[in-house]
Amino acid sequence: MHPANFEQANPFVTPKSIVPEWYFLPFYTVLKSIPNKVGGIVMMGVSIVSLIILPFVDKKTIIKNPKIRFFWKLLFWIFVLNFIFLGWLGEQPAEELYVFWGQLSTGLYFSCLWFIIPFLGYFETQIIMSIKK
Repeated sequence: MHPANFEQANPFVTPKSIVPEWYFLPFYTVLKSIPNKVGGIVMMGVSIVSLIILPFVDKKTIIKNPKIRFFWKLLFWIFVLNFIFLGWLGEQPAEELYVFWGQLSTGLYFSCLWFIIPFLGYFETQIIMSIKK
């Protein structure tokens, strides 16, 4: 018997209390963080596709054991904590403070997926090669 159930429905306005399920919240934050609607939808789709192709990106390293890859472990935990933070931000209303943090967190999310992870294998390989010399 929620009071909102007795209000007349308006098909043009979504209530502020409606949010997606918990597993869509990080992607919803990406959608809210991009000011352009079409750009937000595109980036939300790209964020999901980026996660799907992530296992195929890191092929440049000669180190295959994740137990000795310090930078990889550090980046992994930064990525996981950022993803959880994106999920929390997805529950929050679209106010200026949450949108700002959402934009920063979205930037970190995409920079990890597109720039840091692809070059991390090369960077770690260069470190190992310099140690072997």
